[in-house]
Amino acid sequence: PYPGYGPVKHLNSELIRVRAQAADGKTYAPTSDFLWGNIELPVPAGSQLAIRLRLLNTGEATWAGTSKHGQASGVVRIVQLPSRKPLAWLEQDVHRYQAADIEIRNVAAPPKGERRRIKLQLEAANRCRFGQVICLVLVGQ
Repeated sequence: PYPGYGPVKHLNSELIRVRAQAADGKTYAPTSDFLWGNIELPVPAGSQLAIRLRLLNTGEATWAGTSKHGQASGVVRIVQLPSRKPLAWLEQDVHRYQAADIEIRNVAAPPKGERRRIKLQLEAANRCRFGQVICLVLVGQ
């Protein structure tokens, strides 16, 4: 079991794709293919967005999804930092070196010319956070 401090063994993730979809169905991509650090994502100002992340399981352990386990402790979800507020749950189990998509709905885009930073990370519910810390910077266009 995880003692609550230090790096987590056997759980890891990397972001391999991010897209935002506006209410009109148009899709928006980051300004760079480098998905590390602050990831700038130009979006229509003031719109409601669905943000889709594709994450790769680079750890040894299988990520548990809600389809088999409900929202039990240990099921993987994406949380906003620093509050650890759950934003979306992983639906299917994801084995080592497999990718999974997770969608965060009802994200408010900033006004034109402004930026909004959203910091995210995966979490095994009620246990530990793990993997890449994802820093999205929404830029209102």
